[in-house]
Amino acid sequence: MTWFLRRTAEGIHVVEHGGEWPGQNSWFLFVPEHDFALTVLTNSESTRLPHELAFDDWALQRFAGLRNHPAVPTRVSPARLAEYEGAYVSRTLLFSGEWLETAYSMRASDGALRAQHALAGGVEELELAFYRGEYVVVVGDQPGPPGNSRANFVRGVDGRVAWFSSHGRLYARRD
Repeated sequence: MTWFLRRTAEGIHVVEHGGEWPGQNSWFLFVPEHDFALTVLTNSESTRLPHELAFDDWALQRFAGLRNHPAVPTRVSPARLAEYEGAYVSRTLLFSGEWLETAYSMRASDGALRAQHALAGGVEELELAFYRGEYVVVVGDQPGPPGNSRANFVRGVDGRVAWFSSHGRLYARRD
């Protein structure tokens, strides 16, 4: 199982994991330092409720007294964006024993990254805008409140961008 790990604005660890299946969506959020956990189970194709409860500040503020980092998108220079352009790939082992490969292809566009996320024969178009350091927020037609879907880049030992981390999965950069 892959865990989505992040810190709140107060520096407290949040552990999350979600899943979807035709007609069902779920999300688990756990804040060990505050003895708080939330599980969302739905019989719905929509991911709106899990996104609003897990990624937005509502549940964290109301039940754990915590908040997310502000995610105000900023435009960055083409030179900085060039560091992140390229293909990022992850492999997942399916219940059938087969490997499923998912990929992101990223390019600079108007101060942000335009990403194509290829998964199970379909392609999703996303805009990733930087809001802090190596952290990006998904801008556009995402479920839930604006800015609730976030991701980040991870550098390798050589200092170059080596991975893209999104929703608990790590995508290796392929140049």
